[in-house]
Amino acid sequence: MRVEKFTIVIKKNPSNKPLPPRADGTSAPAMRLATVREACAYGRFGHTKCYDYINQGNIIAYKRGRRTMIDLDSIDAFNASLQRIAPKEAAE
Repeated sequence: MRVEKFTIVIKKNPSNKPLPPRADGTSAPAMRLATVREACAYGRFGHTKCYDYINQGNIIAYKRGRRTMIDLDSIDAFNASLQRIAPKEAAE
């Protein structure tokens, strides 16, 4: 069995040029967008579940031509909103 490992690096500013300031005074990009494949690797879910989350409104997606782009900040917000599993009490 062959196991492949890969790392996805999503650069905010690949040209290393200073970004223009935004209305809020920061120079951060407005959105972190990724392809479905990159977003699935980032969120650690499959592409079918990714489209389920989009249709349920849990994560935000945009169309750029034919390509679907996922807002990575919406994945972070979705993961932060998940409920924690309460530990079970010890059996006596």
